[in-house]
Amino acid sequence: MLQAAFPDRVFVHRDFLVAWERARSRGFGSAVSDGGLQDPALDGCPAVRIDHPGRPRGPEDLLPFGRYRALRAPRRATELVLTLGADLWREFDPSSLPPTSTPIRAACAVARPEAFAGSLREAGLEVAELRAYRDHARFPAGQVERMRNEPGAWVVTAKDAARQDLPSGVHVARGSLVLREGACASLEELIAATGA
Repeated sequence: MLQAAFPDRVFVHRDFLVAWERARSRGFGSAVSDGGLQDPALDGCPAVRIDHPGRPRGPEDLLPFGRYRALRAPRRATELVLTLGADLWREFDPSSLPPTSTPIRAACAVARPEAFAGSLREAGLEVAELRAYRDHARFPAGQVERMRNEPGAWVVTAKDAARQDLPSGVHVARGSLVLREGACASLEELIAATGA
């Protein structure tokens, strides 16, 4: 999904250093990695730690480089801590959703399905049903068939839509993370610290 959205700017490989070498060969001087931050090869790199508020409910809350995931004390030159819901929150593009006050059915295969449903409610939609599946899973054939045959607006995440073919008419909730204004200055300081 990210490679399609940002051609020639996203490099994927099981080995982060191989991905970095590909990026560097294209002229990039710095990179952002959203995983593998426990890898000792990345020691000394600046890091942004993203936490869920409160204590984790289970494995789904153990974000990469989150408070509860580190197996060793990470060595980082600079660190900025952001909290989901306070420093970062999701905002959907209204054009990707049904009209406000529309009763909808939502389906997702993400770590925190209730957060997706909450964001839809905040966007003014009435979530009549939420079908949640294991994170990163493809929807079962029966779910896709329901979307094809049952009346009512279905809404899915962009992540889920990128992973499988869905019937036409399914709304794909597209949006972005919004960074709190006060955190922005800190993020700029972190970027400046990389020397990029």
